Amino acid sequence: MESTQSTGEWPTITEDDVTDMESRIYERIRPHARPGGFEPGLMVVKFRNMTDIAPVCYVPADVFDQAFQGEPEWASAAWTLLNANQMADDIADTYNRGGLWALRAWIMDDVSPDPDVAYARTPPAGRFPTPMDRHSGITHPVKEIMMNHVSADFMLRLEAAAQYPEEEPDLNTAITAARDEYHAADPDVRRMWADAAAYDWAVLCSDPATDHEWASDVRRMAILATVIEAVPERAERMILTWALDPDEPSLDDMRGILRDGRPADFDRLLDDLTHGPDAFMPDDDLLADRIGTASNILDPIAENAPDDVAYAIASVKAAFTLAQGDHAGAMDLIAFCRPHLDSTRLADAVEAQATAAGRAGCDGMGMDMTMGGPIL
Repeated sequence: MESTQSTGEWPTITEDDVTDMESRIYERIRPHARPGGFEPGLMVVKFRNMTDIAPVCYVPADVFDQAFQGEPEWASAAWTLLNANQMADDIADTYNRGGLWALRAWIMDDVSPDPDVAYARTPPAGRFPTPMDRHSGITHPVKEIMMNHVSADFMLRLEAAAQYPEEEPDLNTAITAARDEYHAADPDVRRMWADAAAYDWAVLCSDPATDHEWASDVRRMAILATVIEAVPERAERMILTWALDPDEPSLDDMRGILRDGRPADFDRLLDDLTHGPDAFMPDDDLLADRIGTASNILDPIAENAPDDVAYAIASVKAAFTLAQGDHAGAMDLIAFCRPHLDSTRLADAVEAQATAAGRAGCDGMGMDMTMGGPIL
């Protein structure tokens, strides 16, 4: 099978590259593998398609780590997926499309801890791990690492300082702590933050805040604020697509938007979302509901986040106002936020469409307002 061409700053790999890597790792650890004698400090390894060795063996942890020295960056993640019975061609295709972080996201999303695959550096001695061991410290190695990439460590100071369950959250402090943690992270981890932000947006939109869940909601809003600041155009595209597209995007769609590093074409996006054949009418109740839901999330973020986040949110709300047919209101919001924006692409697109609609005497629903109504 021919592998997909890479779309990023990483080399294209093929199915053969993946299987060749697997063979090299096997050859390095084979002399040290043994079918019995499980004890702390050994790793459990599943040998696929090997007839001359037991399907499941134990290998010293340091030997296993050394086996990956000199291998490409994707080797460890690809090994984990192979040993979770994923296909080499799918692994190559996923890497070519999204790089190392895409393999890690796949592990996070779809690979459950498997006692045949998991390695335990400090397992119960003398027996093979069982599924129950997942709850006592034996976990999937890469999955465990990735679970910690987008941690809630920045929430500890809030939870530790809270005196009562009903105490109001300090979103401003949470956002500050989240920003510090994000900026200290490496690029792969930051991509995981973006994936988490798409998830958090979906959760907050579908499950409004309830009593005694403030810590969870504040964590989500802090992650969103951090990602909006880091990749504002991508975040704006995601939010606008969720709010204005009648065909609500899936979580994968939203993650794809946050992963897309190409400059945003907001002129085309707004034209599709406001004038496309399936676009909402400005007075559609579902449109109003979507915008209201989005605003309930964005308003507290804007009030507590750095100014550049607040102004980016103002440009998003200008697009909301435009979609509901209030061209003058959209222009007012753009005039307010434009001088403070790092990127004015969305503001430019909103202003251009509002100006064009006003000149055409259109009320936003394709109806001429030159008779019986004002020209905006």
